[in-house]
Parts: sequence; structure tokens; C-alpha cells
Amino acid sequence: MNTRTRSLLAAVVFVVSQAASAGDDPPALRLDTGNAREASHRPGAEIQLGAFRDQASALQGWRHIAAEVGPPLDALPPHIEQIDLPGKGRYWRLRLVFESLADAKAVCADLKSRGIDCLVARK
Repeated sequence: MNTRTRSLLAAVVFVVSQAASAGDDPPALRLDTGNAREASHRPGAEIQLGAFRDQASALQGWRHIAAEVGPPLDALPPHIEQIDLPGKGRYWRLRLVFESLADAKAVCADLKSRGIDCLVARK
């Protein structure tokens, strides 16, 4: 993992740990059952780690990737979004949300170097 990616992920881990120490529950999983147009209004950028036929499989996919990569990636909260694709059916997208496109690209490039498929997702 390069220095920029490590610093970015360490900052995310710090924010999550600060929320936990303040007694707040950091979001472990955010399920968005809205449509894709609503999701496109969120700030920042996302990387997609997979698309699954059910929510449980998406969560299992996250657990597998987080365990394979380990700290500090495993402390990031996944975003699992339900989407209905015309002619294909319902899928659950497994994504990570970042503040900037540059951050998303850096993390995705690092994951690809480890043999983990990802793509910077359209907003």
C-alpha cells in the first residue's frame, strides 16, 4: 500500500475510532434502498468492489475483501446499495465512499495491485 493510500485510510480509521470513543456508533453498514438517481446526489466519489444478487452476498463479499486486505481498509464502512437493472433484475452494489475522486482512484489502484477488482464508480 502506498503512503498516500495508507494516510487516507489511517485518517478514516481515526475518524471512526473517535466516533466510537465518544460513544457514537460508527456506521458499519449503510443500506440504501433508494434508487440510483438519489444515490448520485451524494458528495465525493465511490469505488465499486462488486455487484451481488442479494444483500447477504454483498456483505459476505465485503468481509472477504476486508479480511484479505486487513488494516486500515477493514475499518472502512461499506456502502451496499440496492439497484434494479432493467432486463437483468435486482443487484446489491458493494462500494466504498470517499471524499474525492483522487482518493477513490488511489485506493482502487492499490486494491488492483493486490489482485482485487474494483472500479471508480460513476456518481
